[in-house]
Amino acid sequence: MVGAVTKIRMNPAGVVALLKSPGVQADLTRRGHAIEAGLPRDNGEEWAVDSFLGYDRAQTVVRTANHAARLASAENNALMRALDRGR
Repeated sequence: MVGAVTKIRMNPAGVVALLKSPGVQADLTRRGHAIEAGLPRDNGEEWAVDSFLGYDRAQTVVRTANHAARLASAENNALMRALDRGR
């Protein structure tokens, strides 16, 4: 026998407020810095972590900051390999 179905009605303004909250911002920034910590720096690579509030949510971007980092990312998938550190 199948149990009762529970309906959940989301409050869109509440969801946006949660996604923009200081706690979510801090967690995303922490994760971005954890990913950056796992990136190589043996050939002069420089990486940048940018956190900001978008239209409907907090966002964090980890990106290359110089040519050596772009090469490391293109040749060795450095950014992709470091993503698990942000979990």
